[in-house]
Amino acid sequence: MKFFLIFILVLMHGKPAFAADAMSTEATGHLKKAQTCMQEDDYECAGDELRKVLAERPDLPQVHNLLGMAYAKQEGFIQSAIAEYEEAAALDAHYAEPYFNLGTLHAGTLQDPEAALDYFEKALRADPGYARANFAMAWIYLFEKKDRDKALALFKSSVERMPKLAEAYYGMALCYLQLNKRELALEPISRMRELNREDLASKIESFMQTGDLGTLAKRPAPGAAPAPGSPGAPAPPPAVAPAKSALAPGS
Repeated sequence: MKFFLIFILVLMHGKPAFAADAMSTEATGHLKKAQTCMQEDDYECAGDELRKVLAERPDLPQVHNLLGMAYAKQEGFIQSAIAEYEEAAALDAHYAEPYFNLGTLHAGTLQDPEAALDYFEKALRADPGYARANFAMAWIYLFEKKDRDKALALFKSSVERMPKLAEAYYGMALCYLQLNKRELALEPISRMRELNREDLASKIESFMQTGDLGTLAKRPAPGAAPAPGSPGAPAPPPAVAPAKSALAPGS
């Protein structure tokens, strides 16, 4: 089954879930270096540093989650990524991120939307306020399950908690168009413009005026909403970004 992947660019804000003094100075240094390596896209280096942290503190779910992210970026390490995400989830029943990251792996690399949905739902059970899971599920319901009403409800839930997420308003507009409620697409178009996403708003408007999917066929720039690629409906671009973690002590 062909699966239209999800591109999710939503940053995670907030303080780390453990205190700086919970680790030795050496382990803290390894963690900071790992984050630098991740920022420089040097995932092998990041993995080496994170394993050193875990040698001292194997009980930290955030570090297992970050190591899973490093593995997921390296070819041939998908099963290692899954193992680290699962360990992170096992260590903290209310930690939604590893379930979300497992969902993105299954939605993307593993091409298994049903398993992805299951993991996104687990993320919501772990943390009912984890809105990124609603956003990810919305695309699956829109393109895989063709359930526009369910997708619309999930997009609406996303913007309730993430009102600056222009991509969710884009998804809402697509749902309205597919539900033949074109007039209702005007409000999300306005919201996209308020968020300085004229590129997304104009794509929807052009399609409304011409009915030509070619106006929506190009993949958006990073941070943009999914672009269409299937008959009768736009499809998201082929990439999935895992949740980002704020881990450095004192950040």
